Amino acid sequence: MFEKRSGQSSRTLKLGGCFWLLAASGVAGCAVQAPPKAPSLRVVPVVAPPSATRSPTPTPTPIVNEPGRACGELGCLAFASAPAAFQRVLLEQPRVLGLGEAHAPKGFPGVRSSTRRFAEELMPALKGQATDIVIELLLGGGRCGQERESAVAARQKPVTQHQAENNQNEFVTLGHAARALGIQPHALLPTCPEFQAVLDAGETDIARMLELIADTTLRTVDKLLSAPNADSSKLILAYGGALHNDLSPSDASRAWSYGPRLMQRTEGRYVALDVIVPEFIKDTPAWRALPWYAHYNADRLGHDAILFNPEPHSYVLVLPLSPGTP
Repeated sequence: MFEKRSGQSSRTLKLGGCFWLLAASGVAGCAVQAPPKAPSLRVVPVVAPPSATRSPTPTPTPIVNEPGRACGELGCLAFASAPAAFQRVLLEQPRVLGLGEAHAPKGFPGVRSSTRRFAEELMPALKGQATDIVIELLLGGGRCGQERESAVAARQKPVTQHQAENNQNEFVTLGHAARALGIQPHALLPTCPEFQAVLDAGETDIARMLELIADTTLRTVDKLLSAPNADSSKLILAYGGALHNDLSPSDASRAWSYGPRLMQRTEGRYVALDVIVPEFIKDTPAWRALPWYAHYNADRLGHDAILFNPEPHSYVLVLPLSPGTP
């Protein structure tokens, strides 16, 4: 689950993303939507730990341009397929597409996560169009000491205990699927002082990690935008939790979002897209706080791909219900 505009304290936040720490022994854990910063701004490809499963090379799905069917407020459009709805978003021709998700919770073994569905259904359409994807994976690798990195990973447990156990592996697999399409994956690299800053933050450690992940994602994307061989006609992707890509964060969460800063950095060529699995939507305060929640009805809309446009350059794609879902 996640919430974008909540007044809850950092200790009680239920967020759409968390950072996955790749330590020397593999995936040390997922820490609440919290990124760190790249030391020398060196871009590092995602490396899968031994436990990560690799998905087959995605097959590009032919995209049929369709206008969509009006389905309500907030610019609601219904499409026959998720790729068709995704194509509508791409018509804005962003330079950077900030993708947000709500992590899969426990208890839904037969339902594919947003990560998997993006990798399998949507990302193949970007073959030849996107050059890079920055994934919310922190690369530790033991550089800052196994004890310190493990301590940082342990700070995530109160937040991730209700999430599906294979979430972090799916982020790693996303990197491999991207590379198979010719899209270079990049992890986030925290400095050792930044790891230590999380440990020193005490009761505000979660908020500190949230800020770090937004800053590091921004910095990594900025390096890609500024590269001598950067092609301004191509797309750069940033994939992580649905808090960080927000274009209109609340004052309380402004430091946790890279959206407004990337909008400025790209001179208006930034688009935010949340990818939502409908089976995970629940009648809770966190979901009800989202502007599109009241306009989505699974009984009426669940078998279509539903695209909301709550504000300029900001979209929410609610994927079709999985086959067999009533």
